[in-house]
Amino acid sequence: MNTDDLLEFKNLLTNNTNHLEQAVQALKTQQKLFKTLFSQRKLPKKGFSDQQIENLLSQLSSLDSNNHTSHIGIGEREGRIYSPLVAKRHFYFCHGIGRSGELISNQPKAAGSSLILQLLNYLVEHSLQLAGCTSVKKVIVVPMCTGMTIALCLRTLYHSLNHTTNNLNLEKNNLQSTNNNTNLLNNNTNLIENNTNLNTNNQNKKYVLFCRIDQLSVLKSIQVAGFIPIIVENQLIQQQTNQTTNQLNCITTNLTDLEQKIQKYGPENILCVLSTTSCFAPRLPDNIYQISKLCKQYNIDHIINNAYGIQDPHIMKLLNKSINSNLCKVTCFIQSTDKNFMVPIGGAIIANGQDLNFIEKVSKMYAGRANMSPLLDLFITLLSMGEEGWLNVLERRNLLFNYFVKKIQVEVIEKFNNLVQENNVLQNDDKISIELIPSMNLESLNNNLNIIENDTIDNIVNNNTLLNHNNNNTLQNNTLQNNNNKKNTKKNKEKNNKIYNNISFAIALKNISKDKALLLGSKLFYKSCTGPRIVLKGSNENKKNILGIEFNGYGSHIDNYNYHYLHMACSIGISKEEIDLFCEMLLKLLKEVLLK
Repeated sequence: MNTDDLLEFKNLLTNNTNHLEQAVQALKTQQKLFKTLFSQRKLPKKGFSDQQIENLLSQLSSLDSNNHTSHIGIGEREGRIYSPLVAKRHFYFCHGIGRSGELISNQPKAAGSSLILQLLNYLVEHSLQLAGCTSVKKVIVVPMCTGMTIALCLRTLYHSLNHTTNNLNLEKNNLQSTNNNTNLLNNNTNLIENNTNLNTNNQNKKYVLFCRIDQLSVLKSIQVAGFIPIIVENQLIQQQTNQTTNQLNCITTNLTDLEQKIQKYGPENILCVLSTTSCFAPRLPDNIYQISKLCKQYNIDHIINNAYGIQDPHIMKLLNKSINSNLCKVTCFIQSTDKNFMVPIGGAIIANGQDLNFIEKVSKMYAGRANMSPLLDLFITLLSMGEEGWLNVLERRNLLFNYFVKKIQVEVIEKFNNLVQENNVLQNDDKISIELIPSMNLESLNNNLNIIENDTIDNIVNNNTLLNHNNNNTLQNNTLQNNNNKKNTKKNKEKNNKIYNNISFAIALKNISKDKALLLGSKLFYKSCTGPRIVLKGSNENKKNILGIEFNGYGSHIDNYNYHYLHMACSIGISKEEIDLFCEMLLKLLKEVLLK
């Protein structure tokens, strides 16, 4: 029944029949919202209410065959759900998405689910653009974790590279069976043989150059896909050159080692380089722009693990720069849904590099019909956020990162070190101390902190102010404005080329024993504080064999980091209250564990 049909029954209402007309008008306004959503295929400016979202889902689920009134299902998969509670949990979407041959194909039994899938990909594309990567033109959301999604992309890449070879061989056979024009046949055959010899090397592409990130799932994804990981070791650098020479080091990409390994194993034998943007400090994001340039130079594909990098505008700017540059090669970049959009675990997003067709190739490589649940969770969340809500959570996280680091510096590090000084606490005749490892942009941090102090974080966290610190509606416009205001000097160019970790940061535990460092970590965990982790410095005692590869100092992303450290993250959705409670708890435990 449409809205106009309802007006035919206004005679059923006594007294004031205008009530129904007003109600119908409200219903028309809601339908207009839905129509705008499907026509514009972008996040709504303001988020939908829960009632509006449930109404939309109800209308879309009614399009799936399992919810048709006159449905007769005579097949092995007819969307039958035994438990009404399970059916309700899934909003009566039971058929999943795609077909066995392709993930983004329309499912004939599920028109509503298919519409959600297509619309969701557009909404995610828009959200990535708003986050700062305006070069994104095509995405696909898959119901798999990030690691398995990387494995899917690796297999897709291998298959797509060899597809050309198979086509050339087929054409060669067809030409050899034709004898009408011998000269043309010989010329074409010679040309194809040359191309075939050039492309058969694709079958030898068994190596994946992996910029070391001590995370098991990413390493396993290479093995699951059937390839051999070649570890590119990182290097230590002094991030803040204006500091003292005794400052703590950060960990970054070793571009020299990467190029040497490309030359050693040969570009013809390398499937791709697998780099990482989001990582635990003191490791910095990989220098994906320089890596992309090397990949372009040696004609090697480049897949980027951007697991939770969407929430950092610095990372999204680097991605955008790499994709836009003719000097670079980016195949695709992959991110988690739960780490960036605050939904349950189970989904990942594959976004385009320079080759827009790669996303379609991934879709065709996916085996079987796909689970709808992770995509439905993300669809609901994006509708609930809307454009303003999405930009708001991004901005709040950035501001809270600044607050978190400053709070750690002032309320934890300075106070603890003062207590050590007062009590002259020693460990093996050396004075213990804790120190912030400068993996973030300290200059930007201090500038932004003034904003936080002048306009309280409470207002930002409680959503009472909406992007009061931006005159523009999007973070990308804010970034462009900042870039235009910068003077084009050599100093600023060098500053802009620096790589920072603006999601995670770490505290070095100097002259603190292994046992006490581990005790600190365990006490944090048993205080119901999850996330912070103690990482032990590299030593002969701290070796691990991962999938047949020997790592020293596993967990710290490098063999020889000098100190134990505690790392933590300021991820999307964190609250000021959590930060305040953690800092209070950390100082208390530091005194309890280290000052005894």
